[in-house]
Parts: sequence; structure tokens; C-alpha cells
Amino acid sequence: MKKLIFFCLLILTCLDAFAARITVSDYFQGIGGIRGGNTQALAYSPVEAAYYSGGAVATKEETFWVIRKGSERGGWKTVFSVPLSKTPFLWAGFKGFAFDRFGRIFAISRAMDRQRTVHWIVHRSSDRGASWQVVDDFTPFSPGGLNYPYHIAAGPFGEICIAGKGADTSEDGKEKVFASIVRCSWTGGASWFNSDWVLGAWGSGISFDRHGEILTSGYEIGETSRLLTRLSRDHGKTWKTVDTLSFPGQQGGAISSFIDAQGTYYALGSGWIDPTGTRRWFIRRSGDKGRTWQTVDQFSLEANKNAEAYEMTQRPSGELLCVGYALDSLGRHHMILRRSRDQGRSWHTVVDHLGVEGRGFYGHNLSSGRRSVMVSGASYLENGRAWLTVKYEDTDR
Repeated sequence: MKKLIFFCLLILTCLDAFAARITVSDYFQGIGGIRGGNTQALAYSPVEAAYYSGGAVATKEETFWVIRKGSERGGWKTVFSVPLSKTPFLWAGFKGFAFDRFGRIFAISRAMDRQRTVHWIVHRSSDRGASWQVVDDFTPFSPGGLNYPYHIAAGPFGEICIAGKGADTSEDGKEKVFASIVRCSWTGGASWFNSDWVLGAWGSGISFDRHGEILTSGYEIGETSRLLTRLSRDHGKTWKTVDTLSFPGQQGGAISSFIDAQGTYYALGSGWIDPTGTRRWFIRRSGDKGRTWQTVDQFSLEANKNAEAYEMTQRPSGELLCVGYALDSLGRHHMILRRSRDQGRSWHTVVDHLGVEGRGFYGHNLSSGRRSVMVSGASYLENGRAWLTVKYEDTDR
């Protein structure tokens, strides 16, 4: 098996049909005996010139809350590892990172306690990841409720904002009440407040521009669901809806949002193409500060198989990259990386990858450093799955 994995890692370093090079940066199978691993958070710290990756890994006996740190050359090491048996939680995992202008690191996660209540938790490090403290534990009003952070972003003036969803039991106890939540700190994590709260919705994506405007995206839900994108032009004091979109299958919405260096807005995710629940990847774009929107990309590998866009980044050259997954006819997850070199107006695939054993790569995290782009997620194995981070380099410049 070790020889097979080594051979597969060599394959990952070869050029593929899209004139791109993918090399393994971090292949982390867990701690003390593999059962499973998945990274759901990845971000680049320009202050440290380092990447942070976070998620959860499981051994045969224990599950760990984990953060790893590496450079563009690799050299990954675990900087945070907490066994859940020493916490009040049954499961937990990191979902995102942000870095404020003072060099502090904020990490969001969700964690379910023994009453099956899901907590929205924020950790902070002020010493480059050497130590971590919980600075927010946002708990639902009722036992069994759910507060779930999806994405975190840092603003130009020290703001930190998080987009996510809440689900609580109604006062009569008969139904779940859902809300899209934006929760922010203007005090470096010392205090937090709810900036936006929309009933009947789920929040997921969030992004700042250089002036402090905030773009969020997610789902508006009911008997059907649709895309919901909202904007604040006054640092989170007030919000308005700037885009909605219904899908042929009456279900769908955004997974994340992005604002590029030119101030163009994006919302990305998936929508049902028919009542059977087949999802198709989409990217929405606004070049006029949210006044009008166009769908600029729709993608799937197979007409009747799911595909979802997860995250977007911009390289120093100005080109845009979007990562997600697409299923093939065998049910395998392909990590898909699509690129735009015309300011987001058109997109094409530059990477289609199946992981270290060819069994699937559920890629959903993306971050750009000074010279490289990293993609991370879960690589499916014969006996489980492993935490995988790969480095992307294009070769057609």
C-alpha cells in the first residue's frame, strides 16, 4: 500500500491535460491510526507567508480538532490538536480562517455537545498559531438547536465578520425556525454582535472590499429555496438584498461569496436543475456594485450528476480561480478548478483531479499566496479518507 500511495503521489506531480501542475503539499492521514480526515478550512497569512489548514481527523479511538500550518514549500506541522474526549463536544471541526491587520488569527468551527446542540465557536491566536483561545461560543436559544458558521472574513479597518445559519425550535415547540446570521466583532474578538439576522434563510458566504463594504450570500428557504445575496455599505449597520435567483428544480443557493481587487462581486454555489435533486455548479457576477447580476458559469461533468462551486480566490496576476467538486458516472468526487482571465466573464477547467488513490478528491478550500495557490479537502481512500492539500501551478503562461 505504501508503494501504491508513493506512486500516486508521483502521478500528482505530473502535468495533466489542462497544462497545470498539481503537487502534494500535505497528505495527513490522521493521528495514531487512520479512520478518517477532512480539512474544511484553508487560508494564507500574508504577514507570516504561511498557510493555515483546519478540520477534523479521527483515529480508531478518538476524534481530534486540528489546525495545521505550512508554507508554499510545504513543511506542514500540527499547531492545534485537541481530542474531543477532553471537551464537552461529540464532534467538531474548523470551517475557516481570517487574519486581521494586527496579525491576529481567527478560526471558526462548529461543535455538537452531548445534548446535540451545535455551537458556533471562534478561536483566536495572537502569537502566530502557537496558542489559541475561545473568544466566542454562540449557542442556540434552545437545546438541540444549531448555530453553524460557514465563512469568516476580515475587513480593512480591523473588522471580523462571520456568515452562517441558525436553527432553533419555535416557541410552541412544533417546528424549526431558520435564520441567516452575520456576526461581527469590531474589537479584535473581545466582543461580538449580530449584524444581520434574516428569518427563513441560511447564510454561508461573506467577503469585504477595500472600503469595508460587506457582501454575503446563501439560501432563502421555505417549501422551495433560492439564492439570496445581501450587501452592507455602512460596515454592517444596515443590509439590503441585492440578488435572488430561483432554479429549475426549485432548490439551491450560494455556498460562498467573493469580491475581487477590481470591486466585482461574485456569488457561487449550486442549484437543482430538475426535481430529482441533481445540482449544477454556478457562478453569479455583478460588475456594478450589486445593481445587476449575470450567471457567468454553469458546470457539471455529467448531465445527471451533482457539481458544486465552493470557493474563489484571485492571484496577484489578476486571474480568478474557483474550486468545487463534480461527480462522475461512478459516483466519484472530482476536485475541479476553473479559471477566468477576463475578470470573471468566462471560465474554463484547468484541473480535474481524483486524489491520491484515484477514488475521489472532495476539494472545497482554496487560497492564493504570493507565488502559489493551494487547494485542500478530503482524498478518498480504500480504507477511509485523508486530509489532502495540493499546490496548483499553471504551465501555459
